[in-house]
Amino acid sequence: MCRRFNDIKFDSITKFYPLPTHLELPYRHNNVSFEFVAIEPAMQAQVKYQYKLEGYDEDWSPVTNKTSANFGNIHEGRYVFKLRCLSPFGVWCETSCEFKVLPPWHRTWWMYTAYALVFISVLYIFIKRRERALQKEKIILEEKVELRTRQLDERNKVVEEKQKEVLGSIHYAKRIQVALLPHEKYIERNLNRLQKKD
Repeated sequence: MCRRFNDIKFDSITKFYPLPTHLELPYRHNNVSFEFVAIEPAMQAQVKYQYKLEGYDEDWSPVTNKTSANFGNIHEGRYVFKLRCLSPFGVWCETSCEFKVLPPWHRTWWMYTAYALVFISVLYIFIKRRERALQKEKIILEEKVELRTRQLDERNKVVEEKQKEVLGSIHYAKRIQVALLPHEKYIERNLNRLQKKD
């Protein structure tokens, strides 16, 4: 077998019809041609054919005397090539050949596993980076809150000191006022005297 077809696999060749059994085609060989001929020595030109590739075609081909069938760009999966021959005497006979087209390397189960692992890894890395970024932002926010709290504490202390000063000034002014103004009882007594005089 030629090197370029060494990745085509099959178990054996059938005895009566020379067809491979359990044929597996790699995806790069997904263009398939079938050549066939019915054994009818006397009236070979009058033999008619009809074929269908199950999994690729839905219906049988029109009846023809053409002895080949081509199928291109076959998607991965299992297929059955079915062939019907119509003898010049109106007798149909049928044969089939089953084969499998393997998926391309990028659509195999192990590549889907690799895709999933890559996706999970990228997602994990993204989540970890996001967590680190959030932790940094949290630390920065905590530092800002701590700084603002210290600033507020300092301002509160200044306000308290100013309040104490203002209250001290008010108390001092009150004492001066009390010291300068006569006592209430004194004013009442003198007002009462003045009123009596009038």
